[in-house]
Formats: sequence, C-alpha cells, structure tokens
Amino acid sequence: MQPPITASVSVGVIGHSAAAQRRAAVVAAVPEAHLSWGPAWLTGPAGIETALADIDVACVATPLAERDRVATVVVQHGRHLFLEWPPGASVRGIQTLAQQAEEAAVEVGVSHPLRWHPGLRRLRRQGRVRLLTLTVDLADLNRWNRTLADAADVCAFLARSTAQRVEAEAVRAGAHPVACAFTLRFHNGAYAQVSLRRAAETAATLHVASPMGAQTVDLTPFFGLVPAPTRPENEVRRAALQQAPDVQALMAVEMRAFIQAVAHGRPAPAPLHETLQTLRLVERLQARLR
Repeated sequence: MQPPITASVSVGVIGHSAAAQRRAAVVAAVPEAHLSWGPAWLTGPAGIETALADIDVACVATPLAERDRVATVVVQHGRHLFLEWPPGASVRGIQTLAQQAEEAAVEVGVSHPLRWHPGLRRLRRQGRVRLLTLTVDLADLNRWNRTLADAADVCAFLARSTAQRVEAEAVRAGAHPVACAFTLRFHNGAYAQVSLRRAAETAATLHVASPMGAQTVDLTPFFGLVPAPTRPENEVRRAALQQAPDVQALMAVEMRAFIQAVAHGRPAPAPLHETLQTLRLVERLQARLR
C-alpha cells in the first residue's frame, strides 16, 4: 500500500466510449477527486506513460480486448487503477494483474454498482441469505453476457461464499440465445436460482429468503431501460422505478469509496480477489452453457 494522498486525488479516464464518458462524469462528481484529463484514448505505452505522470488514479474504460494491456501499463507505472466491469478478458489475465498490483503496492478497484444498491447491502447486513431467486427478462441481446455476469455477481455478493456446485442450461435459436437458467449451491449452504430470457421489455426481480424473512428487490434499472408504457400496469411500475436508486448515483458512491480508500492509504472497498471469485464462477457458467 502506498502512503496516503494529502491533497485532492488526481484522476484520469482512459477510453473513448460512452462508458468512459460516464466514468468521467462520475469522477467529476466526487468531492475528494480532481478530474485531470479524460476521457481520452491513449495509444501506445509511451502515450499512456506521459499521461500517467500527473495523476494518482487511472480509470480504464477501454474496449475489453484492450483492457488487460492498458491496465498492466498503469500498474507497472505505480498508479492506482479503477476498472469497468468486466475488468479483463480472462481470469488468468486478472490473476496476473492482481500479482503485479501487489508488487507495485497499488490498489485496484472494479466497478460493481449493484453491490452498492441500498436494498442489496441491507440484505447482506441482515445476515445469512439461505435462498435467492433472480428473474431477468432482457430486451437488449447485446447485454446478454454482461447480464449473465451481473447475475452471478449478485448471487455471490449476497451468499457471501464461493460456489460449490453449478448447474446450467441454455436454449438457442441458431447463434442467438433465447433463454438460460442456472443454479448455484454455495459452500455455506446458500442456494441461488437465476432465470434469464429474451423479452420485449427488460425487467429484473430478486426474491431473497433468510432467517429474517422474505424480501423482494426490483433491479430493473440495473439490467435495462425503464419499461415503455405499452400497458397500463407499466405506468405503476414506471412510477416505482423512478424512486429506485439511480445507476449513475451508485457509480458515484462506489467511486467515492475507492477514492477515499486511496486517499487514506486503505485497501479498496471491493478487493480484486472478490472479483476473481465472480469471474471464475462466470467461466464455469459459460462452460456449461456452450
């Protein structure tokens, strides 16, 4: 761990996508941070090295194929790192990055805005989750793999354990997924069921049972757009969702927590080893869904 930063934490955002623009806006809203530059697309190690000279933290929001390479350069130059989800193309690449970060004494954070949802954090604080069921109707097939990873991450976060047994099944129409379902039995006894299917409108509902009772959390804003008002009942649903936590607001909460940790010389609030556990779980799921 590097020593605390006494002044405002200087941040740069690497990337040129909508995700990079969103990350730059989030950083700008953090009181303890100063957005020095970005979003910017930096080509080649020399360009990245020059840009890193004046910052404490680099947020990397490049395409996934470039993320491992850029993240490695950032860590090798002794800068703290914050990655969009998913953090890299493979578990092996993230394992290598974790080792490099430890050797360089820098912190690596990964964006998990769902983990900062007040409803999920309340469920986690209340104690052991015994059973959880997550149902996701997905309208945007471009988000299929991302949604699968997010669903697995929610299960692991609430179970507070690693998966002992994984079962999964998928139905496809040619190369396109139609539906999939998977179940997870965790080492602490928790059990999760997830259903993901194509639909005209996106919706996501989580049901959780624990010794404290049963609860339901609407996660629709995190898996897609607010439902279009094609049916009268969606007007009621829209009104409820407008009261739900905003995704970008939770991104700001997690970003501030990471910046504060770096500024005070503390470990990242979402350690990279927890991300590795989720990525290993996602790889197991994908192997069974092929």
